[in-house]
Amino acid sequence: MVRKAAYIVALAVSITTFALSIASLVQPNWITFRTPSSSPIVLRSSYGLFQVCSSSHISWSPGKDKGEGSVTCRKFPTKSQDCSGGVTGRSAFNEAHELVFGTSSAFGIEGKRFRVGRAAADSVQAKEARRRLGQKKPASDGDDDDDDDEEVWTFCDSWITAAYATQLSLVFGSTAILANIIITLSGRQKRETGWRLVAGLMFLHAACLIVAMALVAREFNHDSRFYTGSRLDTSFIMATTAWSLDVVAVVVLALFGAIGFLREDDYRSIPDH
Repeated sequence: MVRKAAYIVALAVSITTFALSIASLVQPNWITFRTPSSSPIVLRSSYGLFQVCSSSHISWSPGKDKGEGSVTCRKFPTKSQDCSGGVTGRSAFNEAHELVFGTSSAFGIEGKRFRVGRAAADSVQAKEARRRLGQKKPASDGDDDDDDDEEVWTFCDSWITAAYATQLSLVFGSTAILANIIITLSGRQKRETGWRLVAGLMFLHAACLIVAMALVAREFNHDSRFYTGSRLDTSFIMATTAWSLDVVAVVVLALFGAIGFLREDDYRSIPDH
């Protein structure tokens, strides 16, 4: 029947978006940094919601991919390494650079100069110490960094919230699948009104993914660790695809429900003779 077919299509969408949500959550590919192909030193860092993986190797033939080298992953973000106040954490370049040289230093790539100087590091540590002690910045430091000292919402807040939002989306996604199966196998009366529940759960699933995507995109555009060579990668694309499919399914279900397309009015009572 056409009415059941609408729920079956919605179920297929729910299963697809649920699978995409899981994949985006577990794969560390939300943001990826990679040195240009012309660089003899190949550095790569992939940021996930729970870990960051870095790899490096030296290519004796620049421009030709010689593999990724050894990959090292760690928990991300961590308070000691990634949640410093002011200038935020260590950059993707420094993460991978340390794998080759054992230390963070200035390095030029195609005219781009990336520096993490001792003065900047000392400034970050001083700001973090003042923040923990509840102290204000001395007047001699100037007024340019007042916003950093008084910053309430940090990189780690955004990243952890994005991870929680994606996890919460799995709850709504799995519930939407279960509700869709039950309503599809139920009687005519539940199918006529059940679209509201299915559409509502799919909308909540999409809303959680939109929050996660928006937070990651915000940090990608504003955080200093993501600079030239960084890009939004497959996990971000999967999350975007998932909530987009959810939104389309919700709109279709809402339209069908509003115009009575899901009502099984072809059942007629037999007149008495």
